[in-house]
Amino acid sequence: FQFMYPYIEAFDIVWFEQSASFSNILVFFVGILWVAPIFETLTFQFLPYKFLSRRKGFKERPLLILAISSVAFAITHFYSLFFILYAFFCGLVFMFAYMSRIAKDNYTFLWVAISHSTLNFVLFLFRYQEIIDTLNTL
Repeated sequence: FQFMYPYIEAFDIVWFEQSASFSNILVFFVGILWVAPIFETLTFQFLPYKFLSRRKGFKERPLLILAISSVAFAITHFYSLFFILYAFFCGLVFMFAYMSRIAKDNYTFLWVAISHSTLNFVLFLFRYQEIIDTLNTL
């Protein structure tokens, strides 16, 4: 997908620039691999499903729960317009996985958080490739 970046960057609207310095890379790495996936799985999958699936009007409309969760997930990823759209689709996948497995599996929260962490790790590798290359030369 890296071939698409020049096209995306040409039409994207960036609101928040992410820094790629050595000083914050460790904090960022820990944040996106541990803190964010656990917090976001709790905030955007576990709590919305637990709260909304018990409410009249939502119980019989799981797609509405899916949409609300995905929109909330996307809005919190406001780095750029492309990233909001990307986060919306990721939110759909994470919430769909959560809703599909919650009745059958006691480890659904863990699996969704691990999936989120894995995706973040892959994105981290793409985003910080130049820093990783520099670290390899040391």
